[in-house]
Amino acid sequence: MGLADFLMHKSAKSSIKKTIAWYEQFTPDYRAGAIFYIWLLRGMNLVDFKGNSFVNIPIYFYKKGSEARLTVLIDGFRNSNINLFHAANHHLYTNLAVSYPDEGFRPLVRNMWESLFNDYADMQEVLCELQPLLEAPQVQEWIANNDVSASELAENPRLIMPHFLVSGHKLSVTLMEDEKFANSIFNR
Repeated sequence: MGLADFLMHKSAKSSIKKTIAWYEQFTPDYRAGAIFYIWLLRGMNLVDFKGNSFVNIPIYFYKKGSEARLTVLIDGFRNSNINLFHAANHHLYTNLAVSYPDEGFRPLVRNMWESLFNDYADMQEVLCELQPLLEAPQVQEWIANNDVSASELAENPRLIMPHFLVSGHKLSVTLMEDEKFANSIFNR
């Protein structure tokens, strides 16, 4: 690893630790709100730049190398929607554990998710309060592309835990099989 990568990883780890400390200071209502926006954004298609993509790679796949697209999202949300800005950062930090498996991100990312799920308010109340947001056309696309429905989120917010942090998760198995298949085609 070069000096630039080392410094980027050190900075990212520091940001994850700050996010964990930030989540720990949240009230249960704020934590539930953060869970909502992280859930909402996870259905966004990372390949769909202009609304006409035939390829679907939602954020929750956490594919290696997705950091560039997530950074574009972060920059776009920075001045337009602070809640989605923070959710996009959360997904960026999570994706680092996949893209750099040997750099020590996974334990930090697991702690970040666990701190998020520690003592949150009733998710059904959050969904009711933010119902108008759920009716926006772009948001409807994200929800349709999400593997966890709003009602499932209300019942069990932990369902949005990244697949690679859940032992035996079916999405991890599916993505691994897809990758093996693609490699077999291209390595002929």
